[in-house]
Amino acid sequence: MLLTLAVIGYVNVAEPKAAAVQPTQVAIATTVPRQATPQQTAIPPTILPATILPSPTPSQTPQPAVPTAAAITLLGPPTESAVLINGRLSFYWRYSETLLPGQQMVFTLSQNDAPLVTVPISEPTLGDTFQLLLDFTEFEDAESWPGTAVWQVHLERASEQTPLLSSEARLLIFLPGN
Repeated sequence: MLLTLAVIGYVNVAEPKAAAVQPTQVAIATTVPRQATPQQTAIPPTILPATILPSPTPSQTPQPAVPTAAAITLLGPPTESAVLINGRLSFYWRYSETLLPGQQMVFTLSQNDAPLVTVPISEPTLGDTFQLLLDFTEFEDAESWPGTAVWQVHLERASEQTPLLSSEARLLIFLPGN
């Protein structure tokens, strides 16, 4: 057995060039046979039962906030102006912003915290200026108004009738008519 091992060792060491690939030899490529493609079978799609989701709860659309720099400036008449109870008087004011849809100016004339006149105005007269002409003879109870009253202008949403912004309050003195 020893002799067999020695012969195998000699053959491996003595002839290593025989096992190497010579430049004249050509490598042979082997091909893999094509596999059959699987046949497609029509599988109907799975139809899941419909899920009915609850409809969203309607919520109020948030309204744009009044800019912090917005202001209602009263232009006239000046505070403590006097007017005959059967006279006419124009009120003027300016709003620094453009009225948004749904917003309006509301003129109020009150006496002892009770409203005498409330007039909503949704459009400026010219530019950013508003004007309201009141003829006090058109009010049946105007004869009971002598004394002082307060006028003021508010910005509000027509749907809410809650003031968003208010002007200063000015005094108006009603004098008995002739």
